[in-house]
Parts: sequence; C-alpha cells; structure tokens
Amino acid sequence: MKLSPATKSFIGKTVDISTFAIQWGFVPFVVYLGFKKGAEPMPNGQILPLSAMSLLWG
Repeated sequence: MKLSPATKSFIGKTVDISTFAIQWGFVPFVVYLGFKKGAEPMPNGQILPLSAMSLLWG
C-alpha cells in the first residue's frame, strides 16, 4: 500500500505529538493519581498528610 507524502507527513507529525505528550505527561499524571488516592496508612495506623510540600521535603 502506497502512502502519499501528505499522509506520511501527517502520520509522522501525529507520532511526534503523541511521543511528546506521553513523555511530558507521564509524571504529572502519576502525581495526580497519587494525590487523588491519598497516602496509605503507616504500619502503626497513622496517615501522613499528602501535600506538595511533603512531596518535596518528605
């Protein structure tokens, strides 16, 4: 199956945009999921508050 140059260009640009979105969107997505779920309780039952500051400075 032969593809026209315009179709090849479109597919290439789509792959580039998808790659960019996945590379730059993965970490924020994981952080979002962490904030949405919340922290898991420690073995003694204490739940530590989850905030941006606790992510940066433990």
